Amino acid sequence: MAPDSLAQPFLVALAPERRAAWTSVDKLLSLLRAFVQRSRAPWPLLDIDDESYIQYVAERLDGVVDVRQALEELNCEDLFLAYACITGERTALSLLETNYLSQVDGPLRRIHHAVHTFEDLTPEIT
Repeated sequence: MAPDSLAQPFLVALAPERRAAWTSVDKLLSLLRAFVQRSRAPWPLLDIDDESYIQYVAERLDGVVDVRQALEELNCEDLFLAYACITGERTALSLLETNYLSQVDGPLRRIHHAVHTFEDLTPEIT
């Protein structure tokens, strides 16, 4: 991985007015590496390109006043899994089902007005 391989896609995707705040590429790289490490920690089996993930994240920070704070506080673990799902990563879809969607059926069945069960909704979600 080139030294600026995370910073470059991040800065390109970040809104121009947010780029000016990053005078130190080293500090940005340190922050992005930590962000990616936290993102990947619960999902070691996912084969996702760090640079495309970082670009995806930066594109969603439009309107955020403090990018550094957002990166430190963002639920990056769930965002990483969601990103892996939208890229079509099969393992991610399986992890989403196992860790999240399987927990929806019970509460859905307890809702008295629910017409559908989770199985009815699954094709629309995945």
